[in-house]
Amino acid sequence: MKKLLFLLLIIIPLFIKGQACLGFTESEIKNKFNKKVFSSGYTDDGKVKYIYTDMIFGTMAYYFPTNNNYCTFCVKFPFTSEDRNYLVKYYNDIYVITSSYTWTAYTDNGFTIYISLIYDKETELYVFFYSNDKTSNYGR
Repeated sequence: MKKLLFLLLIIIPLFIKGQACLGFTESEIKNKFNKKVFSSGYTDDGKVKYIYTDMIFGTMAYYFPTNNNYCTFCVKFPFTSEDRNYLVKYYNDIYVITSSYTWTAYTDNGFTIYISLIYDKETELYVFFYSNDKTSNYGR
């Protein structure tokens, strides 16, 4: 049991860190997670395509503006409050905390990811936003 717990503590962070995929194309994301089944759609205004699939701790959605074939931001919808709380604790431990609800991740390849935990009043859900643009609010 201790070995299993130890392995999970090592493996889970690798899955979490690799899910953002900012700057990837749709086909690159699908190839990276080739065992996952993706669905797709467009935002209500029809301007932004997105794909989504269930990942560890929640559903991950990747957004592609129509003038750009690359993922410019991602959203994670945690399955449960326990999943949300685990992610907050994990982000507090490994990323730079910039406020009670935001983090900055500096990747090994020099990429910066800005992470925000937002409460969506319309759906009454907490969601995580991942972006490489600190000033974008993506409808918040």
